[in-house]
Amino acid sequence: MTTRAAENSRVNKKPLPRCGNGDSSTGRVGAVGQITETLRRQIFDGTLTPGQRLVEAKLTKSLSVSRGPLREALHRLAVEGIVTIQPNKGASVTIATRQEVSEMFAVREMLEGRAARLVAKRAFEPDVGKQLELLLNTEISSIHLPDDPLDFMQSNQHMHDTLLTLSGSAILGRMMTQTRFPQLRAAFFRSFTAEIFEQSKRDHVAVLKAILAGHEDDAETLMRQHVHNTARQVLTLPAEYFADS
Repeated sequence: MTTRAAENSRVNKKPLPRCGNGDSSTGRVGAVGQITETLRRQIFDGTLTPGQRLVEAKLTKSLSVSRGPLREALHRLAVEGIVTIQPNKGASVTIATRQEVSEMFAVREMLEGRAARLVAKRAFEPDVGKQLELLLNTEISSIHLPDDPLDFMQSNQHMHDTLLTLSGSAILGRMMTQTRFPQLRAAFFRSFTAEIFEQSKRDHVAVLKAILAGHEDDAETLMRQHVHNTARQVLTLPAEYFADS
């Protein structure tokens, strides 16, 4: 486990507000939200891995919470698709087959390409242009592979999320949440070599330059190629990360 993942693990073990029968509904909702976020972080940073069972007895003890709020949190994560709940088997971190991941990336390629095209249409709007310039400068200045790959995971997500926001399409944003496999993110970014990292940065710079220039076709094509390259890299992860291993 990397230093960042270890730190996250320690933070995630901090006791959360216990919600008993005497607590208000507001307190219960707050507790459920905190439990949900804690488990989501543990899945994102690789503390909880694809296919791992989420045993209620262990989680209530490690998080210092009661079963009711924990179950609600697990159901929320199931709606997001990052946790799977099966009758008589309980909950586990969602694990997908290679084919499912490949198909989802094909959909994501279209969605992110469309988002890049929409942002390129707005590139000459002052506020949009400023945000794009900031993104481009950040990508150009961070050319070296960080000590903790999870740092790049966060900055990479910020870049893609910002473009989705700037596209102005709420529908694209909602659809994108259904085409992500966050449970694979930590493993994927930890597998990065300096060469893969630098290529990803070059992809980002090329996409952003095309968008800033207002070149809609180029922006869409470059983004789709970038997502396609990412899919190929994700699919080379060890078999243990896929359901058909």
